[in-house]
Amino acid sequence: VEAPTPRTEVSLTYDGGTDVYVRQDEAGPGARSRGLRVLRARAEAGALDLLVEGRGGHTYTLYARTPRRLGAADGVTVSQAAGEDAVIEIAFAGPADAYVQRTIRLPLR
Repeated sequence: VEAPTPRTEVSLTYDGGTDVYVRQDEAGPGARSRGLRVLRARAEAGALDLLVEGRGGHTYTLYARTPRRLGAADGVTVSQAAGEDAVIEIAFAGPADAYVQRTIRLPLR
């Protein structure tokens, strides 16, 4: 502000974004990695694009903080209570002893 007055009013408009997170369980010393791996999460063009890895035969829980509603996809269920973060359940097919990669596109409404 070049010539500030005794009172300056600033107005901000915030349009909340979308992000995902995993609740991690603490692993013991020497434990093998078994959790969901989020390699990429990008919200754009009306969809949330995810690149994730998980062990075959397992279903993992991922959470999304977003002001919008998430749609489902094949092998993915989404639930969201009012005022709460979305809960995304992702099922993985394949061998249980190996990580399998999935690309998922969830509609944003």
